[in-house]
Amino acid sequence: ERACTFLAQQPRVLFLAPTLVTACRVVWMSIKRKLEERIQIKVSQMEAESLSKLAESEDAPLSIPTRAPFRYHSKPMSGMVALYFFLQICDSITMFGFEPFKSNSAKSSYHYFDKRLGMTRVHSFDLAIDVFKTIGTQFPLKLE
Repeated sequence: ERACTFLAQQPRVLFLAPTLVTACRVVWMSIKRKLEERIQIKVSQMEAESLSKLAESEDAPLSIPTRAPFRYHSKPMSGMVALYFFLQICDSITMFGFEPFKSNSAKSSYHYFDKRLGMTRVHSFDLAIDVFKTIGTQFPLKLE
């Protein structure tokens, strides 16, 4: 069974319209915000529990410092654009080689196309995996 018969028919060149890339970014940011909200709720619950215990102690400070809300980096990887494109034309998708990149990891390279040293200041690789899994709840998508 072929998951994407459109591409299997014959070799062809496909172009991405700028509006598709923009739509991809809108989807990315929407899922990103929802995931950040879930994380922030969990962080707030944990902090409230800790502050309740602190307030019961005699050493409770007069004011509690506030922390900035949790945020992922905003820039999606090119793999997200490719995924969004294939979501439009395929019945199911299997993605290979996507894992949360860690700057100290020697397991896999940052890019598939060069030997550039990786960095985690631009992309949130852990967010990408969560975005892919979120999309996978609505579309036949597997990460391998």
